[in-house]
Amino acid sequence: MDFLIFIISMTALIYGAELVIKESEKIAFHFNISHFIIGATLIALGTSLPEMAASIKASFSGHGEIAVSNVLGSNIFNITMVLGFVFLVSSTMNPKRDIFSKDAGWAIIPLGIMYLVLFDGVISRLEGVILLLIM
Repeated sequence: MDFLIFIISMTALIYGAELVIKESEKIAFHFNISHFIIGATLIALGTSLPEMAASIKASFSGHGEIAVSNVLGSNIFNITMVLGFVFLVSSTMNPKRDIFSKDAGWAIIPLGIMYLVLFDGVISRLEGVILLLIM
């Protein structure tokens, strides 16, 4: 039975992903949004939604520490993986702007918000909604 549920889930995932990509392309054409922005947004959502679903399930099951660990661990992994890849190919890249000074705030600001939220040791429902809206 588990295998059947897995097959149905994978089929729904594949068809759902195709639908999202096709509709996103229509939105991009309609509003004259670059393909890069739409692609980056889809990748961001595609990598974050499974982690968010797991965190929501863990939170509703009374295991909030798993949700927080999932978020922090995935962010640490994603940042180090991206930075590692950038450093591997950096000898071939020559950006026209100082990427670190322009984009570092977008990595530091969420860390500061997370520190403030975790300062009392509890993430309230309101704080969770605020963090979800920031995402």
